[in-house]
Amino acid sequence: MHAPQSLVPSFLNLIHSCRNSREFLEAAAVFFARHSGCQAVGIRLAEGGGFPFREARGFSPEFLASENDICARDHMGRPLRDVQNKPVYQCLCGAMVSGRCALAKNHLTPGGTFYVNDLGGFVGGLSLRERKDHRIRNRCAAAGYRSMALFPLMGKGERVGVLHMSDTRKGRFTPAFLAVWERLARKFSQALQRFLAEEALRAKEAEMERMVAERTAQLEAANAALRESELRFRQMASSIREVFWLADVQYPGRILYVSPGCQEMLGYSARELCEHPKKWLSAVYLPDRRRVCKDFACFPSDGAFEYHEYRIVRPDGTIRWIGNQASPVLNAKGRAVRMAGVARDITEVKRMQEELLRISEREQQHIGQELHDGLCQHLAGTALVCKVLHNKLTAVGNPAALDMERICQLLAVAVDETRQLSHGLYPVRAGEGGLASALARLSKTISSFFPVRCIFRSGGSVNVFQEPAATHLFRIAQEAVNNAIKHGQAESVRISLRQKGGLILLSIADNGVGIPEPLPPTHGIGLRIMAHRAAEFGGQLTVGRARRGGTVVVCSHPAEAEVSYSPAPVGCPGGMMDPLDCEDRPSPAVRARADCVSNSY
Repeated sequence: MHAPQSLVPSFLNLIHSCRNSREFLEAAAVFFARHSGCQAVGIRLAEGGGFPFREARGFSPEFLASENDICARDHMGRPLRDVQNKPVYQCLCGAMVSGRCALAKNHLTPGGTFYVNDLGGFVGGLSLRERKDHRIRNRCAAAGYRSMALFPLMGKGERVGVLHMSDTRKGRFTPAFLAVWERLARKFSQALQRFLAEEALRAKEAEMERMVAERTAQLEAANAALRESELRFRQMASSIREVFWLADVQYPGRILYVSPGCQEMLGYSARELCEHPKKWLSAVYLPDRRRVCKDFACFPSDGAFEYHEYRIVRPDGTIRWIGNQASPVLNAKGRAVRMAGVARDITEVKRMQEELLRISEREQQHIGQELHDGLCQHLAGTALVCKVLHNKLTAVGNPAALDMERICQLLAVAVDETRQLSHGLYPVRAGEGGLASALARLSKTISSFFPVRCIFRSGGSVNVFQEPAATHLFRIAQEAVNNAIKHGQAESVRISLRQKGGLILLSIADNGVGIPEPLPPTHGIGLRIMAHRAAEFGGQLTVGRARRGGTVVVCSHPAEAEVSYSPAPVGCPGGMMDPLDCEDRPSPAVRARADCVSNSY
């Protein structure tokens, strides 16, 4: 069979006239059938692993159905694979696409094309071993085809398909014919690869454009939602009195955002605070500043909330109480990257709390005064009358004198207990030794009423010049001692009052069982009241385990006035040895804020 060289330019023109791979395959199949002179032409492509016919002309539907898949499969229909995990193909087409044509080495052209001009004789000359190894199905010969040529379609160094030509007549393929059609097969492969690459690129571009359009729509929707959310947030932030703020963790003191309410609360605008963050710290009341700096430098990094109360001084000189609740903002790795919080003006709440405490103290003082001046004097007078009656009965030898003496003793005890009760209700009196004297009386009272050694020591006569502060400190000591006896089961308690580094320190240490570890999340009302009392006069309360066991309660208060000292300790009974640690402070490993202590305290 002769194939003129003019077929190549005609085929090139066909390539340029096609717009896509589908159109090109159909046109190429028509071209091959028309110009090859063969009765049947098919184009197999590597799709789905079985090299099916993508286009065919002249083959019967039955033949195409039986020969469409050349992949060998097991009884479950799964593709078989060789030791190199490559698919196993059947028959001569399978040997062609897999590159295993050793049995047909005398029927291969230098270009790799397999051809036979007598298919029946070729298959009949194969041994049973060769037929089994190459899984020869012989369906082409059974369909009556005698001449067959399989042209390899190459792409990127590997077989991507086969151009299949068959004819029922023998001797249809000549070397010249095969040479021209091998060239056309190469042109076809190159053109098909270009069409497929261009279509893949266009599909990728279309997918990218679709994704960009979807992403753009999502971003626009997100931006619109963000703008709406920001607008609502700003409207809310500008309409409420609370102040929202956001600070940078990596750069302490750098304020990223603060709501407009700061103008009314602090007296500074949001812009001033963001541009000059030190203005906020300078506005903190000086006695509270050290504590505030320490608190804000120790925020937890696990997302837990922290609440702090402190005072600020507005530019007009007024002092306001601020309640600040803050929590770290964590990133995906659980690390704190921002600090967010809400600040509230709690001045009125503080005034109400202070007024309630003041009313309670006044009532207690009034009751104490009444007990001292009323009941105590009445009992003292009754005791004097009983003493006179006792003397008369003794003078006449009346046996009732012994009973009257017992009544006099009971009245003396009642007078003493009433006097101590009045002192407890009205503990700190100006001109009577102040706080140190009240604490000394407390230690003696505890030692006399309970089986507990209660010791009071003072580094000097520490004068707390503000009576409310002295009263609060006494109540804190009173509550701590009661806790040590009632809950801590202590046998010894030490009360210490001294000044250190510009601070007045009140510590209550015991040798009891200590506070529980870990601390339960519930709050004890006793310690909450103690913490509130400490905050009322600018103090700070710390509770924890002592270094040698037991519990230590420490209240620090800024020394706002000169402190005088006397060389002798106050209220130390009889040189008693102190069993507690000489350092009245909690162990750092177990230190806890008072508002985190359990109900047992």
